[in-house]
Amino acid sequence: MFNTIRGKVTLGSIVIVGILNVFLSVYIFFIINNKLESTIQDNMNNIKFIARNFAMLQIDNSESNLEVESGAKNVVDGLYNMFGNYVAIVLEKDEILKSRGNLLSEKKVNLILEESEDKKSLLMLTKEKNSYIATFNYPIYIEENYYGNIIVQRNYFQEYNQNTKILMTIFIGQFAIFIMLIIVIGGMISNLTKPLNNLSEAIERFGKGEELEDIKIETKDEVAVLANNFNFMKNEIKDQMKVIINEQNKSREFFNNATHELKTPITAISGYTQLLIDNDICEIEEAFRDRALDRIIKESNKLNSLVKNILEISRGEVKRSIVKEEFDLGNLINSKISDMNIRIIKAQIKLNVDIKNINIVSNKEDINTIIVNLIDNAIKYTAGKEITVKVYEDDYKCITEVSNEIYEIPEKIKDNLFDPFVKHSNDIVLKKEGITSSGLGLYICNKLAEDNNLKLEYAIEENIISFKLIIPRIN
Repeated sequence: MFNTIRGKVTLGSIVIVGILNVFLSVYIFFIINNKLESTIQDNMNNIKFIARNFAMLQIDNSESNLEVESGAKNVVDGLYNMFGNYVAIVLEKDEILKSRGNLLSEKKVNLILEESEDKKSLLMLTKEKNSYIATFNYPIYIEENYYGNIIVQRNYFQEYNQNTKILMTIFIGQFAIFIMLIIVIGGMISNLTKPLNNLSEAIERFGKGEELEDIKIETKDEVAVLANNFNFMKNEIKDQMKVIINEQNKSREFFNNATHELKTPITAISGYTQLLIDNDICEIEEAFRDRALDRIIKESNKLNSLVKNILEISRGEVKRSIVKEEFDLGNLINSKISDMNIRIIKAQIKLNVDIKNINIVSNKEDINTIIVNLIDNAIKYTAGKEITVKVYEDDYKCITEVSNEIYEIPEKIKDNLFDPFVKHSNDIVLKKEGITSSGLGLYICNKLAEDNNLKLEYAIEENIISFKLIIPRIN
């Protein structure tokens, strides 16, 4: 228990309050005890004063024994009435001149007379059962000659008992307050540590992978700040976990699709090759043989394209240092169009170009790949005989736009053209000469654009699709 914050604070509070109680109790005890002793001392001073007056009276009336006895009686009566319980004037040889009251302790009287040696005043306090006796002795001198002693005994048990009751009441009150303080402190500590316990429990549950709501703490102290930070951390981790799980699902789906896409051309190549091996190539019909060889070439090209694209994607997944340089985008695109000119002519496509020479800063190799893929995609999937390539400025941006006429795109892929392995399923498209799509071209373009902090987007209006690569201009 004492290993917890609650236990440590509670123990510390008990110790501090306990020590304060002890010091307070000792202080009160001394105050009350000193008050009783002060009362006794005041009484003794009054006795001394009366004794001196008696001595002076004896000087004035030393010749009259009757007046001496009368004076002694007055003194004894006066002291008895003032202080009771026993008062006596004792002459030499322990002869009692006058006394009044009941002797409380003869032993103490004899002891104090012996110790005073008839020369000095003494006070003796004795605590016995049901009594607290003060025995006082004061010697009387007349004309510097020893005359006798005034002995006063009084039981201060009532005052002592009253003081004891007061102390007990105070001690009981202190103990009650001590218990109440411990209960109050315990309650306060419990309220303070409850949010910490809830937070600790939440952290433990979160560590086990349980789904948690945000921890709500009504206070505005450090615990609330800690809880808010935990909530922020928890939500960040949850978001990151969603991203990781999503990426894992994408990777799994990509792997499954890649496996399927690789198996399809390999199966076709293997099948046609096996047919050619199992039969005498001279005996096979020329039309079938040409069709088989053509299919093998197409599937080989498809496999080659697929492998190259997968390698390109793998290269992008590995963290690489993107080196940017300044170059003329218009010159780059014109160069790529020139390289693809034979293919464009073979496809009987008219290429409309409106290209401005604009300098940009980016990775030249990545921009080259994006441009080639966009034009290649337009050649493969155009439904008409024209492709338009533009390079122009818009505000502080340089925009490369490739547009062409398209066949109807299925709704299920219309908004997901940048996803991997998304391919057109239109029969007309699939029957076009030379189509060997892996469904990775646009995915690669989009990934390269993101890596270079560029934006690639597309829009479909009626039967025209336009791809725009948006690049910031040099300031």
